[in-house]
Amino acid sequence: GVFTVRSPGKGTVLSVQLDPFALDERYADTAAEYEAVQLSRVRLRQLWSRLLTQTGATSAADVAARLTTLRAGASYQTLGQWFTLGPFVPEDEKATPETVLDIEFPGEEAAVAGDTNPNTMYARRDGTRLDFRTTVQADKTEFVNLAAALNADNRAVAYVTRTVTREQGGIAVLRLGVDYWMKVWVNGEVVYRMDQGHGAPKPNRHLVKVELKQGENVITLKVLAGTKGFGFWANLGESDEDNERAAGRPSRDAQLYD
Repeated sequence: GVFTVRSPGKGTVLSVQLDPFALDERYADTAAEYEAVQLSRVRLRQLWSRLLTQTGATSAADVAARLTTLRAGASYQTLGQWFTLGPFVPEDEKATPETVLDIEFPGEEAAVAGDTNPNTMYARRDGTRLDFRTTVQADKTEFVNLAAALNADNRAVAYVTRTVTREQGGIAVLRLGVDYWMKVWVNGEVVYRMDQGHGAPKPNRHLVKVELKQGENVITLKVLAGTKGFGFWANLGESDEDNERAAGRPSRDAQLYD
């Protein structure tokens, strides 16, 4: 390129002739030389951009969009309040988690359907009558403690259900953590189950893409206690694809000026 400074009379004339893309394909077939000019590629673009800025040029629309769009990441709705039915205890003390999650305890059909009518009673095998009057609320860590709410311990089973309302249908991400096993329904369909060991319980360990419809959607969990705890975490957010579209993220190859 050519770079000249002239001082005709009282002013100064700066002349620049350069191609900021001149090195893009230079040495493309020779790895060492190609790597050696990468910093120069950046510097050429910076020089070009600064000169254009000084002459009053405006940035390209896609760059302006990149600089003014908040990229806050995915947003998630905490699913903190649930209607609860339980606890139930399987008769066979040696039954595997897989077997217990397949047992249809009284009220399962209503739980899956989101039918939480408090006047309907469901009898356990020991004669105890249960209903959906008990509700549970997540604590400040977003953990729903079923052990405390139901006064239940090891090997207890409970159903929790709630609805979520969506203005538009589409794919969402259900993020779950459980202590310790679970089976999950969305709008009456099984979308996930965890009946194998999965390490220490923690939030967001299990990510499930689900199809939600416009309006009300029913989410139901069947939770089986472990030996040290009984509860779960749950939140719901947009899919990665939806977040990308919502953020309006431009191409990473956007140039600074048209």
